[in-house]
Amino acid sequence: MKFPLILILIVCRAAQALGETALEAVKLLPKGEARKLARIEAREGTPEPERWYLLTHDERSETGLREYVVAGGEVVASRTLSQFAESLQPEDVLGSEVVRFDSDKAARLVEQYARVNGVTFQALHYQLRKAGPQAVPLWTLIATDASGQELGRLVVSATRGNVIAHDGFPIEPPIATPTPTPSPPPLTTSKATPKPKLKPKPLVATPMPEIRIAEPVEVPRPVAERPGFMERMRDSIQKVLPGKKAGER
Repeated sequence: MKFPLILILIVCRAAQALGETALEAVKLLPKGEARKLARIEAREGTPEPERWYLLTHDERSETGLREYVVAGGEVVASRTLSQFAESLQPEDVLGSEVVRFDSDKAARLVEQYARVNGVTFQALHYQLRKAGPQAVPLWTLIATDASGQELGRLVVSATRGNVIAHDGFPIEPPIATPTPTPSPPPLTTSKATPKPKLKPKPLVATPMPEIRIAEPVEVPRPVAERPGFMERMRDSIQKVLPGKKAGER
């Protein structure tokens, strides 16, 4: 049962040895102090420093500043004097919300610049501040050799992470261009080749049939029956004898 506990202690000590990033150290400040943050300093990082010096504006102090020292995951000191600044003003406050590019990412940029320029450094010095009320907070990282001699420095925006200056590192590392992702093929419910769409036929007007009116047919009149022989004889006698009708005696 003791072995897991020992292992946990070793892991915790190893994590503490790695140190925290600058923004992780800011989260350890007392409540309400992060919004008064005006400056961050650190020395001898490899690449993470053992101590972070967080300077905040303190209106109750004669110098207008308060320095918190963070090490090993906790605040180990709080004082109104600092070796990094004599005093602070309200316009020096940058606030932790505008700092989006953390110290570990800035350190990786220095490593890239040092590699392409053939420079081997032993330590990094960190500084985060802004030069005026409307200025953007900037990271300044200084790379030094074993004797403390400066080899080069990088100035990086703390809001977007773009490099502003790279003194001592004349060659810039190549920027990786993301490969465009090909668009996926259209989804089909069947593997069969889709039938081509038929174009609608144009509408053609159908001619109306020609209506012819039939000519009137002349109906022949009925022919009267011709009288027989006896009737003709009777008529003839009546014409000869007008005073007597046929059949009288």
